[in-house]
Amino acid sequence: MAHITKKLKLFLVRILSEFETPILTPNLVKDIFNIVVSIQQCEAYNSTKE
Repeated sequence: MAHITKKLKLFLVRILSEFETPILTPNLVKDIFNIVVSIQQCEAYNSTKE
């Protein structure tokens, strides 16, 4: 499980709230930050989900 930094948290919240799904977000994180995160880690920062 990857360590989520503050910069990565902000990125995840912004991406998930604007236009991406948690399923596609790990690929973006890998491409941009070169960090492997799980779908579950991404879902934790989905502000559109209650």
